[in-house]
Amino acid sequence: MTTHGSFDAFCEAVRSCRLEVTPEAVSYSFVGNQIVMSRYDAHAPGSFALPLVNGQPIDLHPQAVYESPFLNGAYGGDRVTITVGGLSRTLDFQAPPDLPQRP
Repeated sequence: MTTHGSFDAFCEAVRSCRLEVTPEAVSYSFVGNQIVMSRYDAHAPGSFALPLVNGQPIDLHPQAVYESPFLNGAYGGDRVTITVGGLSRTLDFQAPPDLPQRP
């Protein structure tokens, strides 16, 4: 909300962006960016096209799947790192869980 000052101002900015809906596609423009999604036709799956962001198809294999100050993880990786303030924890989904042993 630092860019808009308040949640209400953010909501107003989102509502003021251009949204165009046609039978074939949805186009949404915001802060110099544009997303275009074409209609999916279940009877013609070969005509499917990835959504476009600023004229480029979305990347289904990005270098980082999660990349923020709070959550980071590489595409195809088994580890994610969670950071809150000065605390950080890495979760490894490949490693077996630490389960208590039965006596």
